[in-house]
Amino acid sequence: MRRLLAALLTLAGTVGVVFATMRPWQGDRTALDLALRDVFTTGEDVGGANLFTSLALPMLVGALVGLLGMLVRARVPLLLAFVACLVPTGMWALQARVGTFEIPDLRMGFTYAVAATAAFLLAALVLPGPQRAAAPAPADESPKKGRWPLKPLD
Repeated sequence: MRRLLAALLTLAGTVGVVFATMRPWQGDRTALDLALRDVFTTGEDVGGANLFTSLALPMLVGALVGLLGMLVRARVPLLLAFVACLVPTGMWALQARVGTFEIPDLRMGFTYAVAATAAFLLAALVLPGPQRAAAPAPADESPKKGRWPLKPLD
């Protein structure tokens, strides 16, 4: 049951990442329009972006890693997918805020990105750990017949 829930959360995270890259984040700018280098610099935007230089690339790579992690049933790829989505989303939010904690003209793309990031984290937490081998049944403590020969006491 936990594997099914983790698979559904991973699928929801992947779909959320795809929607987050296509929907506007701020104004009419999508994740494909937001340059990754702008997130790590201060000041004005330094230019446009394409798929390979935008926020969408690490998020889409994270979604693929998350799907791979679900296929191999491992937590580490799911956690890597979480980090791959969290870093660009969080850094963009820190860069886009004005003054305190207000991001003007915030749109649904950012909301989808946050929800997808949370879904990957929940999938990693819900996924059960590796199956351990069952402990052997306790052996009978009495000696088996023929193991210790009985000798008469003199």
